[in-house]
Amino acid sequence: LNFVVLRADQAVTVRLNATTDAAAKATVPLAAGGLLVLVGTTLDRPGASVGNVRVNNNSGSTAVLTGVAGGT
Repeated sequence: LNFVVLRADQAVTVRLNATTDAAAKATVPLAAGGLLVLVGTTLDRPGASVGNVRVNNNSGSTAVLTGVAGGT
């Protein structure tokens, strides 16, 4: 992935380049209504065919995520 734009209506935690919490290269707490914009990045997990952005929702409510990601 080379860019990510993400908005969440509940507080969530975004983890970049990780398959588990312990392996997270970067952890971004995103507040309810917050906007995360990453441009010009390289979000590729070694050996994987796709980039890796995971979202954790510990709010206890359903979180609605809207966004776009792309790249080569």
